[in-house]
Amino acid sequence: MRKQLATLIALGVTLVPAEVAQAQYGFGLIAGVSRTAFTGAGSTDVPWRTSALAGALVEIPTDQILSLRLEAYVSTKGSPQVRTGVGDARRQDALRLVYLQLPVLVQLQTPVGVPLRSRTFFGVSSAVPVSCKVANRGCGGVDHFQLVSYDFGMLFGAEIDFRGLGIGARYEAGMTSVLPAATGGDVRNGMLAFTMRYSWAR
Repeated sequence: MRKQLATLIALGVTLVPAEVAQAQYGFGLIAGVSRTAFTGAGSTDVPWRTSALAGALVEIPTDQILSLRLEAYVSTKGSPQVRTGVGDARRQDALRLVYLQLPVLVQLQTPVGVPLRSRTFFGVSSAVPVSCKVANRGCGGVDHFQLVSYDFGMLFGAEIDFRGLGIGARYEAGMTSVLPAATGGDVRNGMLAFTMRYSWAR
């Protein structure tokens, strides 16, 4: 019995590192071009804004196929033309919102050993505003304008990876009304982005 137990322990010691070597922690940088707009009942005739995002990510594998993907990046949202003010003071202004995004994603990928790997991911993205400007003025100085102090959305996307270099697309659907006082309606962030990522294993 003791010999059998010792054999199993020895076998486990030899096999586990091989499995871990196939599924290592990953660290990376991500950047991209985004198209953002507002969705919801209060977002009628609001044009898209083209901007950028940049940040970093960590991948925590559970096996060769499934992993947890944590990201942190800065993204710019808003619109080049949004109605602000009330009554006779209403006007069209450019709105620039800068957020720190913190997505928590579940990632599925083809196993290690395949040169060209596909990845799909989905999860939630929370965000806090870093900067808010209306027509190059701080939002705090604009009457009847107040940005909600957080944002929350659902995010999903896909990538094609070759030797750590990934090209992908993603969409984030906002679930929080971020500008209720400015518009009098339900206004949520929406973002379509095309990204490039480079990651390496620890």
